[in-house]
Amino acid sequence: MKIEFVLPLFIFVLANILYGQSNFKNLKVLDPMIEKSELKLLMKGYTKSLGVKCNFCHVPDAFHKDDKEHKLIARKMIAMTAGIRSDLMETFPKKDVSMKFNCGVCHVGSSKPEWVGTN
Repeated sequence: MKIEFVLPLFIFVLANILYGQSNFKNLKVLDPMIEKSELKLLMKGYTKSLGVKCNFCHVPDAFHKDDKEHKLIARKMIAMTAGIRSDLMETFPKKDVSMKFNCGVCHVGSSKPEWVGTN
């Protein structure tokens, strides 16, 4: 009976040692195993593209919380951007245009693009 419990636990611990375990909580759109440096780089890109600071989307000292509506919107926008990049790769397979599409293309340093809400 002890082997039935200890063996799976050993395998789980070994897998976490070999493959790492992220300390980030509540990542729903981004890869939960993302490197800290890569996550920081992404977040800096978002803040620059939207002309905002971290607290625009995040609760200070509680980045994992979903208390701010902008964080929920950001998740949808990140998924939308990934979809557009995928479509671009499919449409232009021989050109590297997909990675050039990012938040800054529409936002241009503003949290609310000028063209949003216009007819």
